[in-house]
Amino acid sequence: MDTMYKIKTKSCIVLFIVCFAMSSCSKKGPREWYAEGMEKLKSGKYAEAISAFTNALNLDPLLIDALNNRGNAKNASGDHRGAIEDFTRAISLNPEYSKAFNNRGTARNDMGDLKGAIADYSKAIELNPRYSNAYYNRGLARLRTGDTPGAIHDFSATIRLSGCDADAYNVRGLVFGKLRQYEKAKSDFLSAIQCNATHAMAHFNLGSILDKEGNTRDACTEMKTAARLGDKDALNYVNSRCKN
Repeated sequence: MDTMYKIKTKSCIVLFIVCFAMSSCSKKGPREWYAEGMEKLKSGKYAEAISAFTNALNLDPLLIDALNNRGNAKNASGDHRGAIEDFTRAISLNPEYSKAFNNRGTARNDMGDLKGAIADYSKAIELNPRYSNAYYNRGLARLRTGDTPGAIHDFSATIRLSGCDADAYNVRGLVFGKLRQYEKAKSDFLSAIQCNATHAMAHFNLGSILDKEGNTRDACTEMKTAARLGDKDALNYVNSRCKN
């Protein structure tokens, strides 16, 4: 079969836990609206989250976390320009808010502005040199621009900072596979699986490398695992190439 690889991006949503004393007054304050927005955001109800965060900001325009997370909700719902406006406003209130730079980078990446995305991820890393998600996201953007060495550097930094990041191992293995450095690719896919045994993409990608090497038996083992984890392409491979 033609070699296929799989990758997934990290969520740009940054969740904050807010603790506050409930007011005896029936009218909601900004922190209550913010907490409601977070609940809606975590449950994927983006329009309701945006409304709640907006109510919080109407009461407290300087509630920077509400701006940041309204931006996350807007970006997740497809309103990338609106998200960028919120992240930019949050940055204007706090120029050292690394999460807002990372999230604005993701919105710009989603719009295809890779140069702007990389600049924002780089600023987030400058502000927080241990920001592993910003390295990962910058690696994905660099990969899209064709900067393979830069992408490998960033995925390696993510792994170094996080200790065991299955997504970073998986995508770095993908890069090594495209460079035909198959032993490095297999090592990374195996590391991804060690970090997360249910990482279907890593099983699929390892199976793809093994298939390319002509090792159908072991490829089938990995593809069967990926299929059990819900990967439809792996199931197609199993049905067409694996006897048992």
